[in-house]
Amino acid sequence: MRVLLFASAVALAPQQHQPSAVALAPQHQRALQRRAFLSGAAAATTLTTTLTARAAPPIPPNVKCNSFGCVATALEPPPVTQSSTARARRVAERLKALGVEFYGAYWCRFCDEQRQLLGREAAQLVNYVECDAEGLNGNPALCAAAKIRAYPTWATPDGKLYTGVRSLEQLEVIAGLRKEAAKPAPKPGSVAPPPVDGASSREAVAVASKLKAAGAVFYGTYWCPYCDKQRQLFGKAAWSAVPSVECDPRGKGGDPGRCQKADVAAYPTWVIPRGAGVPPAGSAASRPSPR
Repeated sequence: MRVLLFASAVALAPQQHQPSAVALAPQHQRALQRRAFLSGAAAATTLTTTLTARAAPPIPPNVKCNSFGCVATALEPPPVTQSSTARARRVAERLKALGVEFYGAYWCRFCDEQRQLLGREAAQLVNYVECDAEGLNGNPALCAAAKIRAYPTWATPDGKLYTGVRSLEQLEVIAGLRKEAAKPAPKPGSVAPPPVDGASSREAVAVASKLKAAGAVFYGTYWCPYCDKQRQLFGKAAWSAVPSVECDPRGKGGDPGRCQKADVAAYPTWVIPRGAGVPPAGSAASRPSPR
């Protein structure tokens, strides 16, 4: 009985409120009570009653607990593990001074890739805007006002948007530290994307068949590295069955007008007709899971 009272006292003690923290959901409070009770029961040598432990729901990684209770803190992106080079710090300082902003979301793996490329100190220097309301200092209204349609996106004060992970060379161009190398303009419709040579799995073939039957269309460009990753993921046989559109007029079979009509603003983009069994964008089922 003493153990039970101890467990109840832990659960009922006033919570310590922390900045940018929200109250823990009731099911997690109950989980904490059960865990404290079972822990105390194991330590009490005089307790003779047989206890049947019930599985407690998992506590999310952003939930912090102590003897006074638990709180759910705002979700943050993964930590940057590597230190920045002098070059990366110089680029970040210049971008910050110019008012260039880095838009992303805590769950976006490409945003994380961009931070890791910058390194710890440089990533902390840049002007970062969190676009998910559940993220730390989330400001989705600011992202909407800046017309952010993809993550990550670098935005200059004059409204220019640069989507996708940017190398240090590309960031130096945005920061005005390097001139963009002049390249001969390819002739319209002359450039093909990298070939897809890998074998397709049964699953890839089945998925490609279902996407085609549903009327899905893949929009991308020949130069987009993530479009190429998507193609390679399907493999040669499966990818040949996927309806796709080249959005760059320089690409082979380029049809930018069709991409514009489909309101494509980032690459790659899948467009699937409504009612095809795929949850609409923004629904709980289609939302990325926190890392």
